Amino acid sequence: MFKKTLALAVMAAFSALSAPAMAEGLESVKPLFEAKKTDDLFAAAKIDKGSMIQKGISISGPDIAENAIVVPLKIDVDPSIGATRVLLVADKNPTPLIAVFDAAQARGIIETRVRLKESGDVRAIAIGADGKVYGAAKNIKVTIGGCGG
Repeated sequence: MFKKTLALAVMAAFSALSAPAMAEGLESVKPLFEAKKTDDLFAAAKIDKGSMIQKGISISGPDIAENAIVVPLKIDVDPSIGATRVLLVADKNPTPLIAVFDAAQARGIIETRVRLKESGDVRAIAIGADGKVYGAAKNIKVTIGGCGG
């Protein structure tokens, strides 16, 4: 019974999204995924690193990733900031933007696994409903390469 209820809930959630709305959402993040450097990503997302608030969001993961192909990360977003979008960024990856979490996904705890090219900062950046930008970074050292290594 539980599996059937869960399946129906998931189907209802996806059917609530129209194809044009999904396509528009994808088009809005396409330039972000095309950025080859973190500074270019920030420019495309209209994020000023200097005005980023260093609270309201945290990122945790291993200090040393023995296998950079599957690095577990946890992002904790304070619901009080009203995040509408969270960006997950790896400065040293060939394309720094790893993931975009929108709306309800952007509030609370996000747990995922990522692939890193080499040692460097991994950033979680939240865009608040009021337009303010919140950020946190975690430096992770890589011992076995992930993206092409």
